[in-house]
Amino acid sequence: MIIYLTHIICTVLLCITFPNNVCILATIYCLFLIPVVHQKIIFDIVEKKHPPINILLKYMLHMSIYENYAKRINLFFIWVMIYLWNEIMYLVDHGEKRLCKIDNILDENDKRIAHLYHDLYEDDTVNRFHQNLFDTNKLYLFDRTESSKRISLGIKNYRRMIKDNKKPTLGYDYEKKYYNAALGRNIFIYNRNFILYFPCFLIFLCVGYVDFHEKITTMITFSIVFYELCGKSLLSRKYFYISSNIFIVGLLSVASMYIPINVINPVINA
Repeated sequence: MIIYLTHIICTVLLCITFPNNVCILATIYCLFLIPVVHQKIIFDIVEKKHPPINILLKYMLHMSIYENYAKRINLFFIWVMIYLWNEIMYLVDHGEKRLCKIDNILDENDKRIAHLYHDLYEDDTVNRFHQNLFDTNKLYLFDRTESSKRISLGIKNYRRMIKDNKKPTLGYDYEKKYYNAALGRNIFIYNRNFILYFPCFLIFLCVGYVDFHEKITTMITFSIVFYELCGKSLLSRKYFYISSNIFIVGLLSVASMYIPINVINPVINA
């Protein structure tokens, strides 16, 4: 319901920008109100990733602050990078969830894959080649030992709490390790945070190539990209979708009072 309301709010805010022709993008938000389309967006947000169509819409909104086509093209590549980063985050998240599900099924059958998790089970870390075995997918199926059963039970309890939307109290290092394992953060790739968040730094650096001459448009561009990167990193998919759409549309609605905002540059008769 709240996402449906978000689309209505964005439609109204874009209509306010009239006579700037960016208001024509309100029709796209109107299309999002169609039940079939709305359900598809909900499915993507809950089960998969930030809808690619929404990233394209944000680009179209963002480019409307520029009349120069060279800047629009530069901005297009920035949003392509954001789209690719969105795909990377989806692939990592999907891989972690799938492997966690496999691990749960094995746990129910009292089995365990050695070196599936990085630096978690004592039975694995005693092997001096553990890091190499994790990185090269040299995995082995074993029966659970008493030591591994204790760790697996801790992970299972945290997964149950996560499923019930309960925030655990993490007082000890081993509890933090078990909680991260329950989230799947050490099951897929070793340098997870570097792969996920280093592109943010590169994307933000590239924003300077779009515009550094006009004060208002520069501030708008940096604000939009900064919120896109930080919001995606810190918020859940649902709340990021809601807040990012309202933020960019609201920002452009205010900016329309100071600068022309047009998706299609108006023809000026000589």
